Amino acid sequence: MASVRLPPGCDGAELERRLWAEHRIEIPAMRPEKDLLRISVATYTRREGVERLLDALRRALRTSRSPASD
Repeated sequence: MASVRLPPGCDGAELERRLWAEHRIEIPAMRPEKDLLRISVATYTRREGVERLLDALRRALRTSRSPASD
């Protein structure tokens, strides 16, 4: 398990929602600021699953900026 800080201006709650809605990937945005993602990988997690997560994150992070950061 690891926590990864989101880039400045990223809307963590929106990112969390989109990852689930578009990819059925459940990763909670943590803390009141929603600026950390908690990522858990188990022994049964396959490389393809990790690559799917990374691809989904790349796409979602490009469009998950809060309006205030633009």
